Amino acid sequence: MPLEVRAALTAGLSALADGSLHREVIPATALAALQARRQALTAALYPASRKEIAVVLATLGGMPSQTVTNPDEALALVRQDLEDLDGLTLASLQAAAREYRQGKHGRWRPSAGDLYVRARELEVEPRGELCRIGQLLDAPALTKPKPVPISPAKFAELKALIRGIGA
Repeated sequence: MPLEVRAALTAGLSALADGSLHREVIPATALAALQARRQALTAALYPASRKEIAVVLATLGGMPSQTVTNPDEALALVRQDLEDLDGLTLASLQAAAREYRQGKHGRWRPSAGDLYVRARELEVEPRGELCRIGQLLDAPALTKPKPVPISPAKFAELKALIRGIGA
C-alpha cells in the first residue's frame, strides 16, 4: 500500500472513530491517492473469466478432472471446478495455486474447494482495504448549518440575558 494512502487511511479512520470525519478533513492529495487506490483495487478484485480459471487449473497437474480416464467424466469435473471457482479473482487463484504447487499446504493436489477457500482468504485483505477506502471517500461533505432567523425583539431579550449573567 502506498505511503500516502496508508497515512490518509490512518488519519481518516481515526476521524471516523471519533465522529469528526467529513470530506474536508482529508487533504486533496490524499483524496487523489485514495481514489487511485480504490480504482486499482476494484480492477484487481474483478472476477476471473472461466478461461483464466481453466488456465490456473491446468497448472495444478493433479486436479481430479485430470486424473480421470473417461473424457465425458473429466469434462463434467472440469465444468464443476470452473463453476465452483467462479467469482474469484485471477490474482488470488494464481497465488493459491502457487502455494499448493510449492507444497505450502502439505500437498500439491488440491480440490477445487481447497483452492476456493485459500483464494478467498487471500482476497480478505484487499477487500477490507477497499471497504475502508470507501468509508473515507464516501464520507459526507460538511455542510454549514443554516442560520436560525431571530426577531429583533428576541435578539434584544437574549442580549439582556447575556448581560445579566455577566458574560
